[in-house]
Amino acid sequence: MADTFQHVRNDMGEVGAIYRNIRATYGESVSIVLLDPRNHFSIAAYLLKHWRRRKIGTTSLLRSLLFALRRKAVFYNGSWLNPDGVTNAEIIVERMESMRNEGEDGNEKT
Repeated sequence: MADTFQHVRNDMGEVGAIYRNIRATYGESVSIVLLDPRNHFSIAAYLLKHWRRRKIGTTSLLRSLLFALRRKAVFYNGSWLNPDGVTNAEIIVERMESMRNEGEDGNEKT
């Protein structure tokens, strides 16, 4: 009998590789929160928290709520890191690093 949930396990493996790469790169200096994509309430609460802290704007909040509620979506401080569906761990970490290097006002840190 074929494994009905093999595609889900494959997706979980890809996301796990991303989180392991983030942990290897940043260690305990980052907090990783894994949310079940079926639990829309917890994802909405996560995004609203970052919106209230002004880490993401209203447009980003709405785009994420309307389009990012899917498996393999990765966020950093409320910002969607892979709207293009990329699940390559190195690319995700590069995008995260780029965001970490930006200042609070959107300018690069010097």
